[in-house]
Amino acid sequence: MTDDATHRLLRFLNQAEPLPAVGDRRGRYRIDREIGRGGVAVVFEATDMDLDRKVALKVLTAATSERTRDEARAAARLQHPNVVTVHEVGEDFIAMELVRGRSLAAAWREAPRERRVQDVLTVARALGYAHGQGLVHRDVKPQNVLVETDTGRLVLSDFGLARMQDGKDSARAGRAAGTAPYMAPEQVRGDVEAMGRATDVWALGVMLFQAATGHLPFRADKQSAVFELILHARPAVIEGPLGAVIERALHKNPASRTRDAAVFADDLARALATATARRRRPLRLLVAGLLATAVLLPVGLAVNSRLARQAVIETLRNQARVSLEAALELQRAGANQRMRQFLPPLEAAYDEARRRAPELAEVEYLMGRMHRALLDDDRALARQSDALAKDAHFVPALYERAVLLTLRRERALALHDAAQEDGAAPAPRPDANGATVAWQQFLALGPGGNSASYPLLTPLARDVATAALAHLRGRPDEARRLLQAVLVADPLLDEAWEILRSATRADQTIAATAVDQELREREASHTIGLDRDRGYLPAYVGRAEVRLKLANRQRQRGVDPTSLLEGAKADVSTALELRPEENLWMLRGRLQLAEAYWLLDSGADPTPVSEAAEQDFTRALQLNSRLLTALTWRGTSHAQRAGWLEQAGRDGRAQYAAATRDWEAASRMDPKRDGPRFHLARAVGRSAYAEGRRGGEAAPLFAAAENDLSAFAARDRKPSVVRASASASIALDEARVLVARGEDPRSALDRAQARADQAIEIDRNDGNGWLQRGLVCLERADYLARGEKLAAARTEYALAATALAQAAALRPTLAARLAEPLARARQRSRTLP
Repeated sequence: MTDDATHRLLRFLNQAEPLPAVGDRRGRYRIDREIGRGGVAVVFEATDMDLDRKVALKVLTAATSERTRDEARAAARLQHPNVVTVHEVGEDFIAMELVRGRSLAAAWREAPRERRVQDVLTVARALGYAHGQGLVHRDVKPQNVLVETDTGRLVLSDFGLARMQDGKDSARAGRAAGTAPYMAPEQVRGDVEAMGRATDVWALGVMLFQAATGHLPFRADKQSAVFELILHARPAVIEGPLGAVIERALHKNPASRTRDAAVFADDLARALATATARRRRPLRLLVAGLLATAVLLPVGLAVNSRLARQAVIETLRNQARVSLEAALELQRAGANQRMRQFLPPLEAAYDEARRRAPELAEVEYLMGRMHRALLDDDRALARQSDALAKDAHFVPALYERAVLLTLRRERALALHDAAQEDGAAPAPRPDANGATVAWQQFLALGPGGNSASYPLLTPLARDVATAALAHLRGRPDEARRLLQAVLVADPLLDEAWEILRSATRADQTIAATAVDQELREREASHTIGLDRDRGYLPAYVGRAEVRLKLANRQRQRGVDPTSLLEGAKADVSTALELRPEENLWMLRGRLQLAEAYWLLDSGADPTPVSEAAEQDFTRALQLNSRLLTALTWRGTSHAQRAGWLEQAGRDGRAQYAAATRDWEAASRMDPKRDGPRFHLARAVGRSAYAEGRRGGEAAPLFAAAENDLSAFAARDRKPSVVRASASASIALDEARVLVARGEDPRSALDRAQARADQAIEIDRNDGNGWLQRGLVCLERADYLARGEKLAAARTEYALAATALAQAAALRPTLAARLAEPLARARQRSRTLP
């Protein structure tokens, strides 16, 4: 009987199929070990044999496979950093993202109340995204949320009871499907038609009650008693803003509850903002202040035209400050996008204020500060410039302008340094002159040790200015000490956090042996900052940058960096939701590129990740077509894919052509830069190999590539391992083409050997030269063996084995790629006569 027939028979008899054992296969997945089981399936850790990655494989029983496949179809529609990713749906299994960690229920046993409440907000946002996609979970509980060990990322899983937009329903009518303590009244009654987004909101309300109090709202020894309480009892009353959110979520009538998880998240964010506001303003002022400024202020100015002008100005100031504080509070609760809906009427109100008091610099300052709260720094800087045009001595605007110029310079510098690390050979570093002059002007006119006369300023403004100047003048260690003291006094001072991040990145006094520890400490500091301020974009960016550095260091040691890169991508995705800008698309593209490098090092297909990187770089270029580094990186990604295709025996010429177009465009953009032209020379060399192995005319292309590299060497007389290794690689490719055509490759091999030896002489501890020497010796040995010159071939195989082993030792990332040629060289050096 075939496997399919057995499966159908067991289903007909309503009997469970035997569970698979370790080593068994489901599709392309090999089962490694069991990691969990429940009433509908057993979950295994498995290996995707095609992509060489770990997955969570949920193997279904015959009786439950249809319902759980509905889970897969539901979750597969969702692409969100806090929702589990489904890779494939099979006949009796689903393959999902493997999240290494523990359940939120376990994490909550040791988490403080504030952390638990923030976790509920994260889950609510993820669930709000699912609701926006037309999906209802209907089994929301801490046990169905995973906490990733390395990153702390929360991942909502188990859409097993999900209901989809097309009306297909995996819960049976009349059945109380769900988990008792978190079930809504309509679930308890088995009223499937009444189950919708409000059902999930009820579960969120239960989770929030549990997070706030440490226990469930409806508790009893028996499940039937719990159901009775859910249907008829009211939970204990919790005072304050959180209590109001819970009360709306736990209304017995679904129609009277909070509409969906997104609205629940907004309500909770406002409640948290009220609880953590620096000046403890009442919650009603958050939105009421905005509406008062945006709507009532123009009316008030018109109706009360008989009032003294000073009273009108004082009304403007008070209401605008309430609006600014509301923006800051909502930002820290992560509700930035919610805030933006108030901006158009607010700007209309300010236009009216300008008409009434055109000379008032404070109007421009407050609006600029609002724009910075909404992460729109360019508009914020324009407003502060307008303020100073009206009053060159308005100290709060001087401070804001200095902050904004510093942040602009630091972001440009971060992009520059990232390009330099990735070999894009960028232009000179952005200078610090503008920001330095702005801070000097502030200190010359600004307050002394006490800024009480400037209530719009932080009392720590002078300390921030002193620290910023130390950083801009190349004293990052001094800047770090000053800023750390500032943040002890005011942990929510955004600009201090961001300048500290830049000063830490610039501090070169950290010992090389302590770099990993320093990076981990920086990662932890950003995590702490995000615990306090969920809407602070620089902390997401900073943590992503640190994780990228850690991932690259791990990759260089041959350690899998995937978990770090995934956490970093989740951070950047959140940052893009806050402010979609070219630098963030670039950063996410670099993260994808780093993952593609790891896949190449591991001998796996990088195509999906490389394509994602190219899409991100393209988005960056759509926002700013002059981003030379985006063109360079996109070209690198195309070349990555081309190399993989050629290695796999497929045609990579189209990808080489795409890389060539990008690098040519980058070269035209700035002809003085050698980076894109060097990449272009490499692409021409690889294109020559791809063309030649298919019988095309390769000699002119090889010659052009060699000439370009020679031109670089003539201009820059300093020896370069990278150039020498690249030249060796091009000569080696030429030799391979000659071999394929039946021609003598010895001259090309000799050139390749000489360039590889030159690279080793320049730096014996750089693996590139040893790699090229090993590959050249291996190619020469194969050629000699085919010509029956076995003794000479045996010697070359031995030399190849020595060089390749040295390359793998110096560059652990090459170990997987070199395993086969190294084993072959060793075996042939021992067995040839």
